[in-house]
Amino acid sequence: MENPTFVVPLIAAALAVVLAIAFFVSRSRKERFLALGQLLDERPRQAAGFFTLSLEGHYRERPARFRLVPGGKNQPPRFHAALGCGTSISFDIYHQNFLTRIGAALKLVKDLEIGDPNLDPEYVFSCRDEAPFASWLRGSGEARDALKRLMDDRRVEHLRLREGFLEAIRTCRSREVTDPDNVRPVMDDLERLVRTL
Repeated sequence: MENPTFVVPLIAAALAVVLAIAFFVSRSRKERFLALGQLLDERPRQAAGFFTLSLEGHYRERPARFRLVPGGKNQPPRFHAALGCGTSISFDIYHQNFLTRIGAALKLVKDLEIGDPNLDPEYVFSCRDEAPFASWLRGSGEARDALKRLMDDRRVEHLRLREGFLEAIRTCRSREVTDPDNVRPVMDDLERLVRTL
């Protein structure tokens, strides 16, 4: 029979090692994420959160925020870069794929056709206020160009406007997604879109 006085300290030591590793991994992750602070006017020195990290401030005098949301069992981590704008329109834009086409055919996915032969087959447009949204996108070549750059060149998977923030969402498959040199062009294109709204 094992001696229980030996097992308890062993379990406590193993738990302490696991907690120390978790602390140092979290600290390292937070430090890498904090590098995004150089993009914000205020240059924040601390990121908020433990699991979901966030930074808030201003990007070229507009409200801005970054969030790194940890992944789950079947979902990888996601990075959110958002820029404030003053419009009441809300929308979602994401890439067209096999599942969205089936969903649209079954009327499970609302896909607004905006009348642009270059954009309609590539993206799903979902918006409650369809007329102002379609008019905005059809009427602004700068908005269409910024949208294409964000979705194709910058590999943004989901673009959404909610509660006064235009948000670009990307899956984090590597550290380069949150590298300031890669996030700056995303913020620049978000700013171009915001200016057209």
